[in-house]
Amino acid sequence: MRPIPNPLVGLCAGALLIAAAPAARAQLELTRSGGTLGADLVYTLVGDPFGISLLLPSLQTGPTPLALLDPSDPRVLGVGIDVPALWSVGVHDGAGVRTVPFPLPSVVGLNGLVLFAQAIALPGATTAVGDISDRTAVALGAPNVSVATPFEAPAGWAGHSATLLADGRVLIAGGAASDALGASLPTDGLHLYDPQSGAFTTLAGTLATGRVAHTATRLADGRVLIVGGTGDLGTALASAEVVDPVAGTSTPTAALFEPRVAHTATLLADGRVFVAGGTQNFDFSDPLAGLLDVLASTRLWNPATGTWAAGPNLPARRIAHAATRLNDGRVLVSGGLIVNVFFGIPLPAISGDCRLYNPATNAFSSAAGVPGARAFHGQVILPDGRVLAAGGADGDVLTQVFNTRADTHVYNPANNTWIAFGALNAARAYVQLTVSGNGQRVVASGGVASIDLAAGGGAAATTTESAPLPGGTWTTIGAPLGVRPLAPAVAIDGGRRILTTGAAAPLDLSAETLVLY
Repeated sequence: MRPIPNPLVGLCAGALLIAAAPAARAQLELTRSGGTLGADLVYTLVGDPFGISLLLPSLQTGPTPLALLDPSDPRVLGVGIDVPALWSVGVHDGAGVRTVPFPLPSVVGLNGLVLFAQAIALPGATTAVGDISDRTAVALGAPNVSVATPFEAPAGWAGHSATLLADGRVLIAGGAASDALGASLPTDGLHLYDPQSGAFTTLAGTLATGRVAHTATRLADGRVLIVGGTGDLGTALASAEVVDPVAGTSTPTAALFEPRVAHTATLLADGRVFVAGGTQNFDFSDPLAGLLDVLASTRLWNPATGTWAAGPNLPARRIAHAATRLNDGRVLVSGGLIVNVFFGIPLPAISGDCRLYNPATNAFSSAAGVPGARAFHGQVILPDGRVLAAGGADGDVLTQVFNTRADTHVYNPANNTWIAFGALNAARAYVQLTVSGNGQRVVASGGVASIDLAAGGGAAATTTESAPLPGGTWTTIGAPLGVRPLAPAVAIDGGRRILTTGAAAPLDLSAETLVLY
């Protein structure tokens, strides 16, 4: 690299005249928020009170040797020095904080452009540069536009879980990946996506058991409980394990009383996890053969003891339902494929039946049914405490003819009623529902436009929709970069973006984020 950092040399020299080198420094920290075109991209630096720092935005990742400034400094920067016009030097306040806003122009041609940034403290104790911050990265995008993540995901997952952690990162666990012959196999990988760095990292530890279509529930202490799913040859699993994202490990916990897949797992207010329904053995190519394996039982996992206890049975066996914890601590269980058994004969039906589980009494009570029978639907709690149920599928299990639904409804726990919210522009099942961080709208993404049980999916839904809250009309806001019909969607960046991961069609190992605001 040719020696062109003259502006940086000048700034370092100026800093040496302004402040004497301190005996010790706190680690310089750099975080960013925003990245939406037409709004501010804000960098926050935290270091020494009244310390001096230089912020270096860049379109490159480096490495840039600091020996260009100080021959005695062997360190390197993780960014280039290609955009000196954007450099910003300044003094931190008395709390050690410095904020640097960058207004972003609303220019379509900047969609997807990745901007890196790193900061350095000036001066160092023995070198021209003191501490070096972590590098941040953001893919710029206009509202309602999907952009690729700054770095590609390490694998094209399917059937994995994606769990938002308390620190804003996302834990990706398990899923299926294709081998060299194209066969789909369960994996045991654990990965973290960091919205600040834009990068995926693979944890040193792995799941104790490779699994697909499991549940992942973030616990009160920050760990994540992984339950059930399917393993080799599609066999349902009874095993469970707890992932510690900080340690980068996963530890087996007590197994369920029975194998379970297509169940729900809900964190209760007291820290326990409530598992409901599902099946012990479901063959998508022959769903009628496994109807007696559908479960009515519920289970409760206690993080203090790592053990399971029996909960109350649902009135009937249930699969493909949804479950959401209400603000009062109860759990709303809605819809699904319900199997009643008469004289040993299973009678399946897709239902709108709803139940409320009360942890205080460890019992179910009836709730108003969601209008229209539905299974494989999406469900999310809204900022005002109501619950939105959207899409799904109805039809006849015996003939295996299913229709996707577009209607959406809102449940009000205060008066135990459902009201129509409006119809999606595109009917879909397995829909992912996400509420924006500012609470102003809800987004429906992913899913399938048609159901094909034999294939374990269906034709992918190819649009994303949004509706204002507390109520309004659904509007199509665009198409994803890749078709990921059964991929989980997670709100990141404080709810400003939605991260979608997983194998896409055509073949694409990248992930993407939808910019909301």
